[in-house]
Amino acid sequence: MSIILFSDIKPSWKMLPFNEGKGMIPAPERKWRENSNSPIIFPMMIGDRLVFRKFQFPEGVTKRQDNAKELSRFVFYGANIIREDADGSWKFITVDALQAENEYYDCYKAMSYFAWEALLREFTDKAVIANKRYILMAMKLVRENERFMLSSFQEIYRIADRESRELQGIPDRIVKELCGRSMPGGIAVRIAKDLVVVTGESKLPLLNLTEQTRAYFDGSRAFFFRKSPLTKSWLVSGDTEYFRYDKDMRERYIDRDLFENTCMERFVPGAIEHKFKGNKKVNYGHLMAQAVFLSAEQAFKVSKRLYFGVIANIFAGRITDGKLALPELLGITGSQVKFMDDINIPFNLNEFANCMRDPEFNQYYPDVKKRMFATSIFLKGADSYFVTWSLTRQELFEAAKTFNSLEKIADHEKKDKLIGEYLDYIKMRRTYLQHVSQMQDSDPLFEEITKFGEAPISIKPSIIKDRHDKLGKIIDIIQCSDQINKYTEAIRRRKEKEAKDREYRAERYSVIMPRDALDIITEGRKLEHCVGRAGYIESMAGNGCTILFVRDNNHLEEPLITMEEKQGVICQCYGFRDSYNHDPEIGQFIKDYAALRNLKIQTTIYSPIEKAG
Repeated sequence: MSIILFSDIKPSWKMLPFNEGKGMIPAPERKWRENSNSPIIFPMMIGDRLVFRKFQFPEGVTKRQDNAKELSRFVFYGANIIREDADGSWKFITVDALQAENEYYDCYKAMSYFAWEALLREFTDKAVIANKRYILMAMKLVRENERFMLSSFQEIYRIADRESRELQGIPDRIVKELCGRSMPGGIAVRIAKDLVVVTGESKLPLLNLTEQTRAYFDGSRAFFFRKSPLTKSWLVSGDTEYFRYDKDMRERYIDRDLFENTCMERFVPGAIEHKFKGNKKVNYGHLMAQAVFLSAEQAFKVSKRLYFGVIANIFAGRITDGKLALPELLGITGSQVKFMDDINIPFNLNEFANCMRDPEFNQYYPDVKKRMFATSIFLKGADSYFVTWSLTRQELFEAAKTFNSLEKIADHEKKDKLIGEYLDYIKMRRTYLQHVSQMQDSDPLFEEITKFGEAPISIKPSIIKDRHDKLGKIIDIIQCSDQINKYTEAIRRRKEKEAKDREYRAERYSVIMPRDALDIITEGRKLEHCVGRAGYIESMAGNGCTILFVRDNNHLEEPLITMEEKQGVICQCYGFRDSYNHDPEIGQFIKDYAALRNLKIQTTIYSPIEKAG
């Protein structure tokens, strides 16, 4: 069907004015009516064309159909898609332009079975639209409640439009093989000395359909095809389109010898899969990436690390331009690409290029090599689910002197360790500064926390470990401070209620309960064991366990031995740095205490040798 000029078309608003027929809009769901400000869109037939009408409700007005104002229409007529606006303006648009219209509520979801059956019948009988037969075939295969949703119809229309393509300019022997030979998916076969075919399958996103795919490689070039699930006819695909849809290729392994004498032979070295004995297999996804994407082919020649980074970006769909050269992709010059081998390749190379071109990054990191180094660290934390830290731009810029110094370190192991400690330091610094800003002078640990002083971002690499370790101890104290505020009252109530049953005083030693959370923290810090953290305070507050102190009667404020009692059992008993008690008199005292309270002992309460528990 030929293209029809708008001047030859009767505009839809001449048949049905804007804002007319609002009563036909299906009532949206209650949840949408109450909470959404998004416009609504719904399909209908106006004369002989399918029209998607877009309405908006005035803000603050009850969402009823008669309050709606029509904004625009998307008209499918002949081989055209036309956008008509309420002011009487119009323009021809492409099917892809509809993707911009993604903020709306599709009222087709609310249409009754009878309404959409009537719409389908009217569309079948009246619609003047190119490739109508293909559209109707596709609509029968779409999930029932999505036939005329704008997103579904957009894909149906695109598929139908593609059906009109013909196999032009394809060598006769390939057309003969393509149309005359049936092949299962997922195989690779040599048809002739210089002709190989690889078959596959791909899923269509919105439709419940599977397409067959084939790639033919002869001595000079590659040919890509997809078989329509509607008409069972073969369609020509672009190389990047084939790569994007045929996802199973990424994990397929094919005999490397199969590609001898074909256009793919020169890419085989970069796709060899070493996990197979004798390196006799190639990864088909890597092979295709090099053949389809110039950036992948060039990256293989630079370094293995960069190559796999580019491949990962291609697989993730971040790189879609097959003709984009590697320097342009990375935002650097060709002579600077060699520096990429010395950095951790980020997960998002598009963002890497943006940072490399960013004026602020240039200001703080004028040296290209150092800018690459800093940018890779910045993006690794921002993009990865597996990295527990991330830098803000401001932190990255404040850290410029430190990162510039770290980049100079030749020992990669030492450099990576310092980078890890430095990033951890910055992460702890945030917690520290936030806590200090909220502290009161009356906080029991105020002096211990604030004595650390300032925590500058820019520090020399030589002091990174020292600053990291010291700040780590402060963070432990901060966590203790939070536990004091949260659990002190509960621990005090336990002591008031239970002390008479749990505390015990003999001639030389006593067992006492902690007065509050600070008591437990002090015990753990002075004896340098874990009772002051790791959940013991929370457990004590919630009756999950009972922390008890063994003290010398002459020095009741000095920690000696710490015990944990749980469900009638003494399960832990440790002194300084988790050492066992090696004083037999204390051992006998604990044994007597347990007998007095009918407690079981399931831990070492005395050892003649001083050894860590």
